[in-house]
Amino acid sequence: MGVKLGSIVNFKTISLDELENTRVAVDASNMLFQFLNKIRRHNLPLFNHEGRVVSHIYGVFYRTINFLEHGIKLIYVFDGAHPRLKERREHLVESLVKEYGYLRKARENKNYNVARTLSLSREVLYDTIINETQKLLTSMGVPWVKSPGEGEAQAAYMTRIGKADHVLTQDYDALLFGARSILRNLDLTENNVQCATLEEVLKLQNITYEQFVDLAILVGTDFNSGVKGVGAKRALKLIRKHGDIRGVFSEPGLKPFEVDGIREIFLNPDVVEPQIIFNAPNTGSLRRLLEEFSMKPERKDRGIKRLVRAYKELQLIQATL
Repeated sequence: MGVKLGSIVNFKTISLDELENTRVAVDASNMLFQFLNKIRRHNLPLFNHEGRVVSHIYGVFYRTINFLEHGIKLIYVFDGAHPRLKERREHLVESLVKEYGYLRKARENKNYNVARTLSLSREVLYDTIINETQKLLTSMGVPWVKSPGEGEAQAAYMTRIGKADHVLTQDYDALLFGARSILRNLDLTENNVQCATLEEVLKLQNITYEQFVDLAILVGTDFNSGVKGVGAKRALKLIRKHGDIRGVFSEPGLKPFEVDGIREIFLNPDVVEPQIIFNAPNTGSLRRLLEEFSMKPERKDRGIKRLVRAYKELQLIQATL
């Protein structure tokens, strides 16, 4: 997933303390995919005794609290209804059903509750995970936004209108959508994260934002396959030489293709004007929800206390961004 621009986008490692008092728009699908892949037991996604997937609930609950304790305000952004997002949905839950390996193991171990969950369609699993995550965030008082289309496009837009300072995502696409700054490779153990800004990328490579988008189209994005044999460095040289992608097509051996529609996706994405409000955590609702997902009482109570304390210290109750 995402465009391959690692060779021309330079990240610098910063401390989480440097992000204090900032607002971070989270690419929710991207983060949930990480949790489903990493929060495991016996090489299986984390399930409770009823066979419900709990990796996303535990991951979002503690990740959000950790950020708030560092003075960082998270705003989760979810993908909307868009035909192309079907692939993204499948990508999000592939760790649950890939080659049916987990399903087979669950059946062999006679864990029929888990097997029943894993036998659901990817679409059903995706919708269930998203709905449960949104319900958790609402109980925590944490704002979330549903994009009309790409979540990364919405998150990027929020940095451009001053509703967020950074986008947290593992992909480069947010930069193509015009995000002012992106964060990736969060390391809570080392208390740091990698950061890249669009301004620095354009300045370093001596190109405009529009040229950056053309460069990515040459390499290949989620919306097109790109030109065979053209990586980021070669695409950069070609764009510098010709000025734009249409000029690049004059190169011998490069077959032109329609680019206007792809450009439009990045330059004028479908987004909404969000109202961002942090509400007081509904501790009763939150406690019941965490109980549904079999969180141990001591962990649940300790986490809720941390959340409430962080809200008070940041004076976030009923705060509008």
